[in-house]
Amino acid sequence: MQKRILSLLLALVLIFGLFPAVARATAHDNETNNYIRKGSLDNGLYYEVYEDHVEIISYEGAVTEDATEVVIPNEIEGLPVTHISTPLFYGCTRLTKIVLPDSITYICEYAFDNCSSLTSIVIPDGGMWYNVFGQLKK
Repeated sequence: MQKRILSLLLALVLIFGLFPAVARATAHDNETNNYIRKGSLDNGLYYEVYEDHVEIISYEGAVTEDATEVVIPNEIEGLPVTHISTPLFYGCTRLTKIVLPDSITYICEYAFDNCSSLTSIVIPDGGMWYNVFGQLKK
C-alpha cells in the first residue's frame, strides 16, 4: 500500500513538474517571432538578430581552433544578447572557461553538456537560477 501511494505521489510530481517547462518554452517561442537576420562574430559565435534582442545560436570556435575560453558579448549590433538558444557548447572538449554577459536571461538545456575540460562558467550577478530540466533562466 505504501509503495502505491509513493508511486502515485511521484507520478503527480512528474506530471505537474512538466507544466512550468512547457510554459517557459511557449513564452520563449512567443518572444522570438520578430526575427530579422543571422550573423557571426570572429570568435566563432553565430547569432540571430530580433527586434529587441540577440540570440546566440551556435559556436564553432572550439571545434575549428585551439580556443579554450569564450566570452559572449553583452551587446551585438547595439542589441542585448539575451538568449543562448541551442546547446551550442555541446561537446566542446577544449573549452575551459565561458564568460556570460549581464544581459543573458535564458540558457538552453544542455548548453554546456559534454564540455569535459570546462572548469569555469562566469555567470553575472542578477539572480540566475538552475531548474530541474537543466536550463538557466533569470
